[in-house]
Amino acid sequence: MFMALNDLSGVRHAYEVGREIRGLSVRQEAMDMIFTPNAMYTSLGIMLSFYILVAYLLIKNKAYFCGNDLSA
Repeated sequence: MFMALNDLSGVRHAYEVGREIRGLSVRQEAMDMIFTPNAMYTSLGIMLSFYILVAYLLIKNKAYFCGNDLSA
């Protein structure tokens, strides 16, 4: 994410070319909203929040994923 923030125009161009190669439409208005520093920080915050939530749920339900040790 921090590498993308250093070169937003390059990331935008790569995203645009990738969509064109796959035959998808490219909307300039949407790209103007997506490729701003503020939008990148927002997506970083959402992504980190999601990962923290998943980690919390995994730790809370650790017994479910590990199972019972029947060899003892």
